[in-house]
Formats: sequence, structure tokens, C-alpha cells
Amino acid sequence: MGRIKLIVCFMSLVLLSSCAHKNYVLEKEKVVPFKEFSKVTNFVDTPQILSLQLVDARENKDMLGMAKTGVSYTSTPLITPEGASVYLKAYFENALTQRGLEITDLAESELEIVINTLWVDELQEKFKGERAKCNVEIDVFAKKGLNSFKGSYWTKITSAGGLGDGTDQLAPTLASCLNEVVEKIVADQKLVSFIK
Repeated sequence: MGRIKLIVCFMSLVLLSSCAHKNYVLEKEKVVPFKEFSKVTNFVDTPQILSLQLVDARENKDMLGMAKTGVSYTSTPLITPEGASVYLKAYFENALTQRGLEITDLAESELEIVINTLWVDELQEKFKGERAKCNVEIDVFAKKGLNSFKGSYWTKITSAGGLGDGTDQLAPTLASCLNEVVEKIVADQKLVSFIK
């Protein structure tokens, strides 16, 4: 009888551990930048028609970063339901459209965004509470006829932190980082002149 109890106990532990979080799914409605990083600048006065390609050159394309979940702060991959690369292409397409570009596959001018680095995770430091930090580095290539352009843009953002769970700050920190890097693209007058 003692052996059966031991087996049942072991099976219960296996079942409980298999129910632990394997991934932390990003909730789209929470991906809103902090107020200080929410600026949206119009790219050009008249809509420019471009095709958009996104190349995810990151080593781990499946996730956007790490969350620390549960009472033991287990490192848990941060993912999106549709996959990180699909999510990021849709993000950049929407962000550039919102800023005055018209994106279509039939355009003669091309814009390619290469994501070299994109990572968001939590910081746990004494006396500062739980925070989130994000790092994005991208290259942008534009091609119009025989002419080409290359620009590199990056940003790092750390949330203010507080008494709440740092996991709750992952989505707005990521959104702030992405919005800030798009704003840097828009502010590049060499790219703006090339696209016009």
C-alpha cells in the first residue's frame, strides 16, 4: 500500500509540474506605449507607396523576451499567438501606415526592415521594485530604381518600476521600445528625402 501511495504522489507531482507555465503569451490590448513614448510623427506630407519586407535576423525568432512567472519567478518565454516574426511584420506595417506610408506588394519602391536585436525582460533590483527593460536594433534598407539607402536605428528603454509585478510592464515597455525606434526612422531626414 505504501508503494501505491508513493506512485500516486509521484504522478501528482508530474501532473502539477506539467501544468506550470511553458510560455507567457503577450496580450495585444496591453501592448500600448507609456505616455512619454507614445508620439506618432507623420512620415511625409503626401502618402508614399512602398512594399515592405521584414527580415527577423534574431537567433531566437520564436520569442520576444522572457517573463518571470510564478512565486519562484521562473524564466518563461514571452511569445505572441501568431508568432513573433508575423507579429513584428504586422506591427511595422501598421506603424508606418499610421505615419503616412502606403504599403502594398505592388510598389516599385521597396523598404526592408531587418531586426537584429529585439528583447524584453524583467529587472529585479533592490530598492527599485520590479521593472522591465527592452532593447531594439534594426537596419532599414530602401530601394528605388537603381538607388539605395541604408540606415541603422536602436533604442533601449527601462520602465519606471513600482510595487506591482514586473511582468505587467513587459507589454508597455515593448510597445514603447518599438514606437521609439519607428520614431527614429521617421526623424531620419536622409531616409525621408530618399523616399519622397
